Amino acid sequence: MKKILYIFIFLFSFSKIYSQYYDLVVTTSGDSIACYIDSVTETHVYFEIKVKNNWFHTNTNINNVVVYQLKSLNKESSHFKPGTSYILPFDQIKLRPTNNLNLVGIGNASLISIQYEYLLFRKPNNFLAFGFGLGFNEDYVQSYSEPANRYLTIPMHVTWNKGRKEKHFLEVGLGCTLTNSSNEIFFIYPIIGYRMQPKKINSIFFGPYLSYPLGLTPTEIFDADDILFIPVGMRFGLSF
Repeated sequence: MKKILYIFIFLFSFSKIYSQYYDLVVTTSGDSIACYIDSVTETHVYFEIKVKNNWFHTNTNINNVVVYQLKSLNKESSHFKPGTSYILPFDQIKLRPTNNLNLVGIGNASLISIQYEYLLFRKPNNFLAFGFGLGFNEDYVQSYSEPANRYLTIPMHVTWNKGRKEKHFLEVGLGCTLTNSSNEIFFIYPIIGYRMQPKKINSIFFGPYLSYPLGLTPTEIFDADDILFIPVGMRFGLSF
């Protein structure tokens, strides 16, 4: 019997943590509260709210409630006062920049490139970055007397970024670069790096990263007949 009780408690707690939707209570004082409604009587609404990062059971008189709705708030699309489940008014929401325009030095089968990124935030410390750009590269030559052929490059990438302070992020993902070289026209490479992603619009963004082309050995990367691929890169740009 105790085991069944423990399993029930675990499943109930798990569902509270991972449920995609909150209930909603709107009060006559103008507060919109994301919560878990326990019950509603003729005189009171009983619900669970978050205060100081902890969930508490409470209640309010039905006359203080303008409206209540079950499973009506998506967690990922709501903005809350820090440490609470009180929903922020629109004019108090601080929107993060979701676009980057970067100057990228080496690291993506380009000597230099300009890239645009779109950032898809799931949470303030968790987002996906989708990027593409335009750059150039040249052959690897062992003598300055030999002219190097230059090539157009089109780098693209998708990365997942996870941080703790909502500004400093670890980045992992996958990139590819198209070129008009006759020897290698397509590179695929994993990406791992760090990025400083600002919270404010029109702020500076930067981040070093590592990338290595799949299917190529170090000897093949520096083959004299092949396009140059340097596995270390740096990005610097504007977030808006």
